[in-house]
Amino acid sequence: TATWDVSAVLSTVADTAGDDLLGQILLQLPTGYDLLFGRPQPT
Repeated sequence: TATWDVSAVLSTVADTAGDDLLGQILLQLPTGYDLLFGRPQPT
């Protein structure tokens, strides 16, 4: 359930941050973290 809870919070952060800032954030994180933000990136 921890993954579900974290994903709920991070998807709200993603909505607030906007696409440009979220893109910069995701570039700094390891592969797979995009799913926690609710914004899967194409591979």
